[in-house]
Amino acid sequence: MNGGVLHTTGFISAKLKTDLFAFPENSVITGRNAYCSNALASALNLKIGESFTIRVLTMASISSEQITGMPPQLKQIRLVYQGIWQDTRAEVNFNNPQQRPYNLFINHNLLTQTLGIEDQSVNEVWIQSRDTQASLKVPDSVVWKLSQLELSEWRHQPILKSKAYFIPYHVLLACPNANKGLITFAKSLSDQTGNQLNYFFIGAFEGDLFPVKKDTLLISDTVTKQFSGRTLLTYYVTDEYRHIGFQTHRFENVSHISDRLMSSNISPHVPGLTDSDDCTHWITGMPIDLEKVDQADKDYWNRYQSKPKVYMNFEQAQNIFSPNQCTLLIFQAGTSTAAIKQQIMPILRSDPTLIRSVSVTNIQQLNLQEGVQFAPLFLGLSLFIIISGLLILWMLLKLHLQSRNQERQILNMYVGSDHQVRRFLTCEIMLAIIPGVFMGLGVGVLLCHAQLLMLMHLWNEIIGMDILNFHASWQSFAIALLSTTVSCWLLLTLSLHSPAESSRYYMAKSHPLPSIHILGSLSYFRRFGQYRVCTILLILGILGTLGVGGFGIKVRGEDGFSYAYVAQTAVPVVPSYDSPFPSGGLAIRMYQADRADCSNLLRASMPTVYGCDLEALTGDGHYLNTMEAAVDAGSLQWIIKRQVGDSITYPNGEIKLQRVMKASVFQRGILVNEQTFESIFPNVQGAQFFLIKDQKSASAYQGYLEPYGLTLQSVDAFMAEAEMIQNRYLAIFLQLGVLGFILGIASLTLMILNQLNAQKREISFMSEIGISSMDLCHLFYIENLWIYSLAMAISLILLLILSIVCAINLPMVMFGWVSLFAIGLILIYLTIKQYFRMHKETYCF
Repeated sequence: MNGGVLHTTGFISAKLKTDLFAFPENSVITGRNAYCSNALASALNLKIGESFTIRVLTMASISSEQITGMPPQLKQIRLVYQGIWQDTRAEVNFNNPQQRPYNLFINHNLLTQTLGIEDQSVNEVWIQSRDTQASLKVPDSVVWKLSQLELSEWRHQPILKSKAYFIPYHVLLACPNANKGLITFAKSLSDQTGNQLNYFFIGAFEGDLFPVKKDTLLISDTVTKQFSGRTLLTYYVTDEYRHIGFQTHRFENVSHISDRLMSSNISPHVPGLTDSDDCTHWITGMPIDLEKVDQADKDYWNRYQSKPKVYMNFEQAQNIFSPNQCTLLIFQAGTSTAAIKQQIMPILRSDPTLIRSVSVTNIQQLNLQEGVQFAPLFLGLSLFIIISGLLILWMLLKLHLQSRNQERQILNMYVGSDHQVRRFLTCEIMLAIIPGVFMGLGVGVLLCHAQLLMLMHLWNEIIGMDILNFHASWQSFAIALLSTTVSCWLLLTLSLHSPAESSRYYMAKSHPLPSIHILGSLSYFRRFGQYRVCTILLILGILGTLGVGGFGIKVRGEDGFSYAYVAQTAVPVVPSYDSPFPSGGLAIRMYQADRADCSNLLRASMPTVYGCDLEALTGDGHYLNTMEAAVDAGSLQWIIKRQVGDSITYPNGEIKLQRVMKASVFQRGILVNEQTFESIFPNVQGAQFFLIKDQKSASAYQGYLEPYGLTLQSVDAFMAEAEMIQNRYLAIFLQLGVLGFILGIASLTLMILNQLNAQKREISFMSEIGISSMDLCHLFYIENLWIYSLAMAISLILLLILSIVCAINLPMVMFGWVSLFAIGLILIYLTIKQYFRMHKETYCF
């Protein structure tokens, strides 16, 4: 396919945006037949022979936002589905390799006719090569076609023009010996005597080719009207989004000259204007009152077409109309066109503003390597569970060894060496632990696989992932087994060598206590050393649950910057001069590249860029300087993977990340001002993103944007949809935190039951001296309440410290903290109450 490809974007529905491709040399696709990629075929769900409609924007060589350009028009193409396109490249999304490829392949002639461009037009070349110099393999003929330059002849001199109207700046630098020319279209010229000339081309030439003094106009003698004295030239100017207006310039001198050597061949081609046989049938994007076109104008057009009627000084023309621009290069007589092409071709191949070679494979591999690191996320959150598991093991080992104290004493009496007894117990218990480690590893793999399946379900909603391959290396299993076994051995050794925790008494002699609650409190402090492990377990579980959950709740940030609605279109919208955007909204340009929100699993090496009037958005005229950008904090850290002060390179320049926003509607990319956007992305036309103030304005925008594939949402709905993915991630991770909390509660319950069983004699004695079961419940409840309350208090302090440096929703964390506190209190009470109910016959109540 080195002959080039014609590529454009269309949409079948607002949610189904499609890339259309057509190959000039392909003869398989005829008429209105269409072939799809597998992903698009699944989305359409059509049978072969069924028809469907797609909408596209017309494509013009001249930018739609230039004076001589025209706003693109929506066109509908009725196509007949013929099946899957049998080419591996059909299954690649060339804009975003991780997104589903909704590719559509149609007849080249049909597409060029619909887009309103020349036959055999191309704008891309596909090269199946990993060579970094792949662009050098594109034939010169294709490069020349992509550049939109065209060579012709005038007065036996080669001339160079561009279908895009202006000659690219780098081509001007490559041809320093050529004379420049600037020809544009003006509205009117009038003098003090009442003469007026309407709608004409005005030209200016560099050097001695057609010299004109400053503040002087030369009028062709083919113009029948005679101008004299001071003249007033009225010309077109345009602002953003084709807000066309008029400006004037006064000239002191005017004279008439013969310009028979000039011809329409030097004028740039303007579709709808220069290709019209009758000036009363002009079709342009400029405001032209055809009733002002008189018979003299018609006669001139019939004879001379777009030949200029007026000439002025070249430097002055550039200053007034287009600084540093020209529409024409005139070479010396005798210069061959082959020599001109040879002179220009290296510039065309090397200038990224003209032709840019992009390796889809390399970008995908780079972004994959530097994508979101889920392994550290899982490992970091699993660290709570790992530590909790080891602490529970330690607690169980201590309880187990405590229950075997008498056996251990008997073994010491017979063996005579405590060291040998410890070795015996170590071997015995490790023989039980090692099978448990293998079983635990298997259960962990299954749990991990279950979480990945949940992630796959989420990713399938984002990028259409049909299956997730689970890969685990044997090295990872070996490391997990070894580290777990060594940790268990260390804990067992520590348990065997550490003395049993003894109760601590705070009073030298007995004192009567005023209440059972004080007795329970004293009992807690007496056994404080025995409760430390359980307290740490509870702290870890509470931190894991509330810490992750706090991040998952929506934090109010910039959101929509006081705007109430968000509108998005499937294709860019360029308004015509007589139908501007409705009031009450802010149009925002978009350079669509890598998405920087949570829907992107890879690194956003070149994130999407939003450009708008930042003063209208924020009310701050100094919100950002030129070549600076603002970015959401989460996008910056996780997806873009940069820091404040770093720069991101785009084809036409670099943008510095200068400011950080909280959750905003721009979290899919970075935000810049209009000046930065226009300088970096001069070829991006129109707007695809709109912020709207109120319901009334939203209704007006809905009617205006509906044909372009509109999606209209409230800011709250847009933010909820954007954050749904993040919250789904956190919901999966939250399971690990909840598991830690469950382990903490389970360990506390186990410890309570062990404590009650160990104190059977005390309970029997207190029941025999008349203490009721309710008082005994309160006694043990108060003792264990101290354990849980201390863990909750320490967790709260740590969460408050964490909220200072992290974006945690503190009110929601407090609500969760109170809820967990209440749940723990109820579980402790029910455990103790149920124990005494089950042992009612054992004790004398």
